[in-house]
Amino acid sequence: MDINSTNDSFGRNDIFEVFISVKDLKAYLISKNNNYNLDIYRLEDNTLIKSIKHHTNHITVVRYFLDSNTNREYLLTTDENKMVTLWDIENDFKILYEIKPGYSGKSKLYSSLLVFGINGKNYLLTSSTGLSDYTKKYDFESGKFIANINNTNNNYTYYLLYWFNKKNNEHYIIECCESKTLIHNLIKDEIYAELKATNEYRHFSGFIYNKNDIDYLCNGCGNGYIHIWDLFNKNLIASIYDNQGSYLNHIIQWDDKYAIIADVSNHSFKIFNYDEKIICL
Repeated sequence: MDINSTNDSFGRNDIFEVFISVKDLKAYLISKNNNYNLDIYRLEDNTLIKSIKHHTNHITVVRYFLDSNTNREYLLTTDENKMVTLWDIENDFKILYEIKPGYSGKSKLYSSLLVFGINGKNYLLTSSTGLSDYTKKYDFESGKFIANINNTNNNYTYYLLYWFNKKNNEHYIIECCESKTLIHNLIKDEIYAELKATNEYRHFSGFIYNKNDIDYLCNGCGNGYIHIWDLFNKNLIASIYDNQGSYLNHIIQWDDKYAIIADVSNHSFKIFNYDEKIICL
């Protein structure tokens, strides 16, 4: 398998996922293909083990989640029909339910997120590229709508992350938006921080990591920059520029040193050493 073949010109967000399954401790890649199928590869021998036909339009999100309380693994996908699908990986990718949030006009359902074990509750969240659309919160078990998360930045929201702030024991949703990153309290209607650097543009994704007891946010931009933020102090630690001027969209943490970045400009993937703040390949 040529992994670069999974990254095509429609790659505007989180359309591939790499994970190590808790069931067999093997590494897998899940990606959409040009026929709207989900292709599942076992990476140790580059084997396509399953291709799932379900979506009928371009897939915009492919995300893996583990409920550490039950060790159950889930897949979330969305498409340009503005439909969210929740899959049970353990039961041969059985569809548990679908949600259609009803975002407006030409907006796209651009990200989705699962959050487990918040005061005994689990949530599913979705976001949109509509200027007037809210990030929406649903009950995970039933798929029923709970509430909007007030998106005060009036901007596109491309990607969602969950962050538990151990300094104040609060739960937050990080919204990666057009020109800034917005951090909302998941339970209370309040904003923790707005993060914005002078050279930021289109935050398509990111991840959170901890080093020396500090939580950091690493997110990529559509203009070739990767930014690293200290979440506790809300300040910018580093800006790393891809000197090829690439269009960096989706970034996934692989281990405690490296991340994988989708470069849509070259239809390829790059390796980023976020510990040393160097784009390696």
